[in-house]
Amino acid sequence: MVCKHKLGEYQSVIGITEQILSDQMDPKNIKAMYFRAFAQLKQEDFDEAVKTLNNLLELDSKHAEAVRLLAQVKKERQAYRDKEGKKFAKMFA
Repeated sequence: MVCKHKLGEYQSVIGITEQILSDQMDPKNIKAMYFRAFAQLKQEDFDEAVKTLNNLLELDSKHAEAVRLLAQVKKERQAYRDKEGKKFAKMFA
């Protein structure tokens, strides 16, 4: 998982963490949740990243990296929405 993360293979990270976080393995694995949320952010899947980080923070509310990443995800999600809104508005102007 860490190697795929460092290589920027975010879709692979999501697949690996899906397996790790399954009920058969370790659904409360904080490290896997963090890497999953980071990969979701890089894939511009902002809403899923927020969900993943909220789940992580329910388990460890003082996880500083997750708190910072959540703020970043929310900021990037808003910027993306603003950009898309402007693009959409131009289509109908």
